[in-house]
Amino acid sequence: MPLSNIRQIKMQQWSDKHCCVCKKRMNKWDERCSRAIRTQPTCEECLAKKFDKTVQELNDWLDEVYQIRSCQFK
Repeated sequence: MPLSNIRQIKMQQWSDKHCCVCKKRMNKWDERCSRAIRTQPTCEECLAKKFDKTVQELNDWLDEVYQIRSCQFK
């Protein structure tokens, strides 16, 4: 496994919440996005679908509107 993948796994912080749409376990970034948009706990992928955007477009929009950025270890 490449070092970047190991680093990403270590940096990932999981939440005890699950997405209200797809029921996947959410991470802290998903929670932060949901709180910023003021929705029920929803994962990043489902939020992007809800707003008819790609995940990258959603991240750009969150950066522009709310000045929040995801972890850049990808």
